Amino acid sequence: HPFLGATQALGTMAWRFISATLLHALCSAWFGYFLMLSLYRLKKKTTYFVIGLFSASALHGAYNFSIMEIRGMERFIVPLIILIALFFSVSFFIKKSKRLKSVCYPANGAASR
Repeated sequence: HPFLGATQALGTMAWRFISATLLHALCSAWFGYFLMLSLYRLKKKTTYFVIGLFSASALHGAYNFSIMEIRGMERFIVPLIILIALFFSVSFFIKKSKRLKSVCYPANGAASR
């Protein structure tokens, strides 16, 4: 039914407010990781940039599709799975990026860290 009761409408609005904000932060972090790789690995600069842009867009699109087209409890479960998967992926990317040698400091170690 296209019309929700007040309680359902408020619950849906709260869920969308929280989950959409988190989704945007996580998709931005996801793309940021690939952008960092594109700047770090110059030989594959375009490849990493394109992979990051399209994969972040696809994840965002999957979230949007799930909240607009899926009905029932799956409407909340599928986006939650997407958010959880993104969270753990981004956490892994952050840990992985910390192991990369910085491109901001000279190779001879002259700058103090």
